[in-house]
Formats: sequence, C-alpha cells, structure tokens
Amino acid sequence: MLMAVTVRSLVELEEANLTCLAGARALDTPIRWVHVSEILDPTPWLKGGEFLLTTGLRLSADDAIREYVARLADHGIAGVGFGTGSEFVGMHEAVPQAFLETAEERGLPVLEVPIDTPYVLISEFVSAQLAAEQYSTIQRAFEAQRQLTQAALTDSGRSEVLRLLSSLVSGWAAVTTATGKVVEAAPARAARGIAKFMPDLVRVHATASVVSVGDETGATTTIHPLGARGHVRRMLLVGKDKPFDAFDRVVIGGAVTLLSIETEQTMSLSPQRAAVADVLGTFILHEEALPGQRERAAAGLGLDARKQLRVARLYRPGKRGEAVAQRVHDVFSEGEIPNVTVTDGEASGLYTIIVQEHVVSERELRSLPRRFGQAGAAIGVSTAVPLRDLPLGVKQAQLALSHALTTRRAPTASFTELTMYDFIIGVVPPDKLSSVCDVILAPLDDLDRNLGARYTDSLTAFLRHNGNWERAADQLAVHRQTLVKRIGVIEKQLGLDLKSPGVRMGLWFALLARGTNIEQ
Repeated sequence: MLMAVTVRSLVELEEANLTCLAGARALDTPIRWVHVSEILDPTPWLKGGEFLLTTGLRLSADDAIREYVARLADHGIAGVGFGTGSEFVGMHEAVPQAFLETAEERGLPVLEVPIDTPYVLISEFVSAQLAAEQYSTIQRAFEAQRQLTQAALTDSGRSEVLRLLSSLVSGWAAVTTATGKVVEAAPARAARGIAKFMPDLVRVHATASVVSVGDETGATTTIHPLGARGHVRRMLLVGKDKPFDAFDRVVIGGAVTLLSIETEQTMSLSPQRAAVADVLGTFILHEEALPGQRERAAAGLGLDARKQLRVARLYRPGKRGEAVAQRVHDVFSEGEIPNVTVTDGEASGLYTIIVQEHVVSERELRSLPRRFGQAGAAIGVSTAVPLRDLPLGVKQAQLALSHALTTRRAPTASFTELTMYDFIIGVVPPDKLSSVCDVILAPLDDLDRNLGARYTDSLTAFLRHNGNWERAADQLAVHRQTLVKRIGVIEKQLGLDLKSPGVRMGLWFALLARGTNIEQ
C-alpha cells in the first residue's frame, strides 16, 4: 500500500536537494497539491493542504513576513518551499530569519529550494505520487468492496459486513432502527456510545440525508440512512478517532449500498410478501386453526407467539388492499414492530391488522385514520391478547369499530373504552335506536304527561339504585311508599315486571340511549 505524499516525501527526494529549516515536527503533513505564487496573499486561491512554492520576491520587512507566514498557517497549507539564490534581482540568498521563526512557532514546515532545483521537479513528483496514491486507493477500495460483497452473501451477512467495515476503516460501525435503537454494532462495545448521537439520528431520519459529526479530538462519525430512496428504515453509523480519508469514504459508500439492499429485502413489503401475509394472516385468525398450526403461521409472519398481540379492524373505503397494507407496514416498520394486514374477503374497505404488542402499538393503530387522511376512515382496537385468543381480539376490535362508525364522535375506538351499553346497544344506528326507545318508553311518557307525576325520574332512580327502595326514595326526597306506588303504576302501564333483571336492563339502556342522565 502506498503511503500518502507528505512534506517528508519531498525532503527524502534526493534529486530535489531540499532542506527542512523550520516546522520539522509537521513533516508528516499530507500534501494535497502544489501551488506556485509570488503575491503577498495567495490564500484566496488556496483550499488548504497545498505545498506552496515561492521565492518571496515581495517579502522584505519582518512585519510583513510574519503576517504572510501567519496567513498561510491559518489557511492550513501543508508547507512552504522557499527558493533561494542570488541570480535574480529580489531573490533572497537565504530564507529570512523572521520567516523561519514564525513558521517554527506555527508548526509550518519550510523547505529551502536551491536555485538549481526546478519547481517542476517538485510538482511532477507530487502529481505522480498523488496519482499513484489515487490508483492505489481505487485498487484497495475495489478489493474491499469485493470482500464486503462476499461478507453480505454469508448467512450472517449484516454482522459480517459490519465487522469487516469496522476493520477496514480502523474504527467502529453500528446499525440502528429508524428510531435510533441499536440493532447491531462492531465491535459490540460501540453500542454503548450511540445514545449521544440521538439528535443526529433524528435529523437523518427526518431528512434522509447523511450527517457527519466531529469533536475537538478529531474523531469523526458519519450517519447514513439505509433503505430505498425516501424510506429511512434503518441507519448506519461509522466512526473512527480521526477524519475519514478517501479510501474510508469509498468503502463506507459500498457498505451503505449493501446494507440498504439487505434492509429492503428484510423490511420492505413487496407485493409477493403482502400476498403471502394476507393468506397466512387469514389462517391464524380462523377460530378453527390448531394451536401448532397457528404458531407456525405466526412465525412465518414474523410474529412472536410467546408475546401478546393487538388486533385492529380498519375501515378504509375506496383504497386498494395493497396500498393499505403498505401504509400500515411503513408506520410500524419504523419501530421494527412486526405487523400483518389482512383484507376482509366479504366486506369492501375492511381490514384486520395484527401487530406485536409494544408500548406504541395502540397509539400507532389509533393514528391510522389520521395518517390515511380520508373522511370516513375509522378503526377499532382490541386489548392485548395472546396468539391463541386472536379470534377474540378480532371480535373486540369489530365491536370497537362498530362503535366508532355508529357514534361518529371520533374515528378511533378502543375496546377498553366501551361500556356495557356500547357492547349491546351502542352499535345500533342512532336513527333506529331512537325509534326503538320511543316505542319502549311511550307508556312512561304518557304517565308523565297525563298524571303530572315524575314517573320517569322515579323509574330512573329505582334502576340506578338497583331496586333499593330506601336509597331511591332518598334521592327523590319522597316517602318509600310513594315510590312503591309509583313503580306499581309504571309496571301496570308498561305491562312489565321490574323484578326481572332483563326488564330492568332493557329499560336502563332505553333511558340511557334517549339521553336521560341516569348516572347522576
């Protein structure tokens, strides 16, 4: 492997006969290019890293010389070749002492260039060395790419790519989820330092662009999005204790490509994978599926049978099943939460979603109608259930969805939010429920209207206190016997026996559905 061309390389070039007069401690500074200039301030035409050749024709006063050297040092040039001799007017027979003193103070290498040493000899040598270095870098990078590709094709492809990448750049490498959780690191101890990059990981995830981070010690870390264009499924972090060179950058670029392919293959939802998921998902939801068969099918879907699941029923009119499944997959793949979307074979626009239980599973499921951004979309979410109770989860989710679609109070509903009223009556369309309640309570309305007594309030208090005469009478501020007489009249008018739990429940729901404040 060729070494980078440095200022020391020029000192060792015997035919150039160059002598280091100052800044020897920085002789190993790499040279990016050779530049010749005789003006007092060449820095506007320099990028840094150049080896500057000059005869100092315009330099005479010590103050001007010191300012000149300071400007070059501040601009980060690699060194100065100072031409000396007496053959031409204005040339210095020796490098000025002020030049050498300032250069030594600033750590800027100064090489004396004898009059008989052509500048072109130096520039050609540096150009040839740089070209050879670039060619060597390309060869090394090509070989490294071949090794990375072979590593990616092994059974533990990602692990091998990370291990080899960290070795090639003499640093470390790690892959995180889209939310910044470490998936794997090489060496493993590198995972402990990822937390400090969380703001940078958030930026990469938001912008899908590469971010480079450095510190005062010179250590450098780059963060790359992994995945197809526009999809940040994971992120790659690569770091070392000094800036990356050209070889490092080429190798890292190759690793990003390989890991992006691996990430898309394992995390994207292709039409084929969506179709298989639909079939297997339908199977594990079937009530008659045997436990062993259900577990094997769940494993094929990436679901962990040992952990709980959450089921949702989504109503999304006018959208193809593949598009719905892809959107759901994108939402949950950010946190790498296993998920399956099953298209309802009997009703258009209905989908069953199964996700592995996670701290964000319910929240993300409830966000889906908003993410789809279409009026009429609604979702019902079950409680967390084990794999064997998936059919129960579907029923819970369907009840919650029916409630959301019926009430229209919100596009989302969770089974845990529903009351007994919601389970039995709350899924009936409001217009139908109103007419049913009017029929049931019409005799009671007649009593209030014709006899002038508060029979509805009396029945409400009686039901609220579960038939306890004393507590109901106290609430109404009437004598117990007055309440007994009123309930007797109500039973006669309705033709019902209020000792029956079924009658009480029916009247309770009817009053509640009408809007009677039965809980107060």
